[in-house]
Amino acid sequence: MSVMRDGYEEPGRRMQAAQLAAPYCHAKKGEMSAKRQEAEDRKKAANSGKFSRRQPPAVALVASGGKTV
Repeated sequence: MSVMRDGYEEPGRRMQAAQLAAPYCHAKKGEMSAKRQEAEDRKKAANSGKFSRRQPPAVALVASGGKTV
């Protein structure tokens, strides 16, 4: 890390140090386990199709005289 941050080092050496340090500083996004992927697939399937749950209709309340509330 000190080589990477040192402004007096050669740019090529600093770049190489940064590339070697990257896996230790930034974690990769992990893959999903089979169980978690299956659970997400079931959830998506349940929320789609003809008999899925839908949003309730938007209702505008109207008072007497036609004024909205």
